[in-house]
Amino acid sequence: MRFFYTKDGKKHKSFLSALDSLSNPEPHRKQVLNFISFGANYFDQTPVCDITKDFTHQNFIISSKNGFIEEKHNHHLQREAVPEPYDSFLKFFQNRREVLEEKKISVDLTGGIDSRLVACMLKHAGISFDATYSLGSGNQEEALIVKQVATCLGCKLDIISPKEINSDDHLNELFSISDGCLDLIGLNSLYQLQKWRQEKGYDLVITGVGGELYKDFWWLQDFPIYNSKKPDLNRLLDYRMYPNPIPDSWIDPVSSWSYENAKQSMIKKLESYILPTNTETYDNIYHQVRIREQVSALTCASNNFINVYSPLLEKELLQTGFNLPRRKRFFNRFHRDIITRVNPELAKIPTTEGNMSVSNNYYHLCTDALRYISDKTGKSVNKLRRKYKHHSLAEKKPLKKNTYLTNKIEEAICVLKQNKIFSENAPHCITEVSENVHGRLLTIAMILRNINK
Repeated sequence: MRFFYTKDGKKHKSFLSALDSLSNPEPHRKQVLNFISFGANYFDQTPVCDITKDFTHQNFIISSKNGFIEEKHNHHLQREAVPEPYDSFLKFFQNRREVLEEKKISVDLTGGIDSRLVACMLKHAGISFDATYSLGSGNQEEALIVKQVATCLGCKLDIISPKEINSDDHLNELFSISDGCLDLIGLNSLYQLQKWRQEKGYDLVITGVGGELYKDFWWLQDFPIYNSKKPDLNRLLDYRMYPNPIPDSWIDPVSSWSYENAKQSMIKKLESYILPTNTETYDNIYHQVRIREQVSALTCASNNFINVYSPLLEKELLQTGFNLPRRKRFFNRFHRDIITRVNPELAKIPTTEGNMSVSNNYYHLCTDALRYISDKTGKSVNKLRRKYKHHSLAEKKPLKKNTYLTNKIEEAICVLKQNKIFSENAPHCITEVSENVHGRLLTIAMILRNINK
């Protein structure tokens, strides 16, 4: 659930309605720049000074006894003795079969291991579902993996190819659905996919979001030191929260102080999530900060069409993942053990993680070990290269030709200059701006236009 509060104490169900209720709103310059850099406004802040927010991960949880229950609280991760992880994991899905079998379910299936784990559990529990994959979030190579997975599971698969943003009506609808909280270009694929599901009569979408708490991806910046008492929050931001630093020369003098202090301010807030060890701290930040903001915003956008549910974010499973021995999270051991136990053929199918399988078979473990080393080494080198070479918005990717979007993004840059966020030194041409932030620029520019009204 997400609620927004204006300075007069009034509660709103959406950010845009809260913005419309203000007579003289002002942009929160630090949060505007944070949204461009990090793709989100974490904690209770928004891009507008007089609006704050309060939110939970999901809109609801599923009880084996009471069915769908509104989610009102954010669960905290705690060290505690949990039942045998594999049995309790299987039992969780089996206990919800009666509730879920009444729904027409569509599962987000990708070439990764988290969606495969969830789909495997649903199949094992006897819960019927169809699978969907969007080419807007991947490519044809990944689609081939998804087809193999769907065939092995014996479920129907639909591959959706979303249309590009090519009109003001399309862009305005995306902005309305995003509630001003999401990258508009990134939202486009999800928007069309959820509309399609609604038209096909699906009741519920199930995702594999939250799987990081069952593997060591969120710890890799400290590999192999997974039991230190000193978490490196600066490195966590650089490696795992994917900032896109803006060159100082691009920032208008009016906004420069906000920008200079943004990263240190973020680290200061993250310090309140520190737990006894580095890996526990990283898990806590992932759960309470990173994924909480992303899931709540995406869930609210999706709920314009269809309800979305992520079982791996349920308290029971969160505690299972958080309390797994570190060795069980290394090398995707948990995924390997449980998928191999339930469906060994499914486990052998390659994934998008360095083409590794998730099989515990001795042959696959050996070949995957080599792929794992190659994949992680390559990613680490790329991260270091990005860090030590001046990584900026001008780090380019090949751009797809879309004249409409090109014009809109260049207009967005002009709006940022007019509002003293970017200086006149910032480039106007889209080819000088990283594709990673194009959708963020569109979102912020539309918010600023609303403020200027």
